[in-house]
Amino acid sequence: RSLQISGLTWEDAGPYRAHVNLRNSRITHTWEYSLHIYGECLGDGDRIVQGLGSNPHCFCPERKVQTNFPVLSFFSFARTEQLAHPRVTLSSRISGNGHCLVTLTCVAESRGGTVTYSWTPLGPRTVVSHGGSVLSVSLRPGDGALNFTCVVKNPVSNSTSLPVSVPPSCTGPGVLGGDMVGEIVIGMLGRSAILPLEVPAGQEVEKVTWISRRLVAILQPGPAGKPILAAGTQGPYSRRLSVPYHDYSLQISPLGPQDSGPYRAWMTLHTPPINITKDFTLRIYERLQEPTITVSSQIMKDGTCFITLACSLDQAGEDVQYSWDPRGQGAVVSHGGTTLSVSRRSGVSDSYRCTAKNPVSQSSSSIPTSSLCSASFLPCSLRKEFLLFLILGAWHIE
Repeated sequence: RSLQISGLTWEDAGPYRAHVNLRNSRITHTWEYSLHIYGECLGDGDRIVQGLGSNPHCFCPERKVQTNFPVLSFFSFARTEQLAHPRVTLSSRISGNGHCLVTLTCVAESRGGTVTYSWTPLGPRTVVSHGGSVLSVSLRPGDGALNFTCVVKNPVSNSTSLPVSVPPSCTGPGVLGGDMVGEIVIGMLGRSAILPLEVPAGQEVEKVTWISRRLVAILQPGPAGKPILAAGTQGPYSRRLSVPYHDYSLQISPLGPQDSGPYRAWMTLHTPPINITKDFTLRIYERLQEPTITVSSQIMKDGTCFITLACSLDQAGEDVQYSWDPRGQGAVVSHGGTTLSVSRRSGVSDSYRCTAKNPVSQSSSSIPTSSLCSASFLPCSLRKEFLLFLILGAWHIE
């Protein structure tokens, strides 16, 4: 029993009432409706203007065409277009109780017509505000990543944003664990290291917060726009921080073993009001001392001398690589490069060099092999007999 009106015109807008009388009943049921009609002007350059009285019309400046239509007192005309995909921006911070507070802001471009906003999915730790365009999410330690979608609607269309992934860990200022990598910066113990940070061209910085396992420093614009240290110069970083350039990079000097680990720069911009983060991992190495070479040898009956050389450091640290020179035919390197096994014919005089290297330094040590095979002219069995003769001679003298 519904009623359909095709080919709507502006005159069709207004209130409607349906009276329904049922058989075998004296009761009349009444339903009331209000029909609103929305239209479009032709062309992107058209605009809606209000003339005298209550006759709004479309006007095209290029074609100089004007279309008039009557409007009833209860009808409001608006030019409504189909909505494009909305854009979602994300920002986050860490609250006092350690929870991560993520704010998603949805923006839809619209020329006329009322736009409504909604989000999916919603849960017990989500709050919608600002007419539905802003979604706030509270994340607790151990929560997994979440995906949200913004849905926008106007009277003639609807559109959705691309899914926005909210990471399980907060990207705002706070404290960091030890699993982050980012850009790797190498430093030498006792020297200095620079964590480089560039500001996007044409952007104005409000502040930059540097964090690691604790707050490291806060940089703010100073005189003539040069960054200055506003906080964080106390504690383990006291008097060891500086700003080396006219940007927001951070220099630490002198480096200590405790300085190695993850770092994050949290940049807050004025225009546009967004946050940008950059992650670093600072690795600190010591200058290597001269390695020690220990040796063992064995001379066989055929005069072949088997030599085993082992290279070691008192305090090797991490990421140390070992190499040997020369490495002739038949040489065998084992135990991560620290051990070299070679066989030499008797009477050959030579030397071997061990080089230890880490990302900031290298050191070498050499050992001659001539003394190791000095008894090579005696077969192994004869050398044993000769040594036994010396021992018995010594007892006889006593």
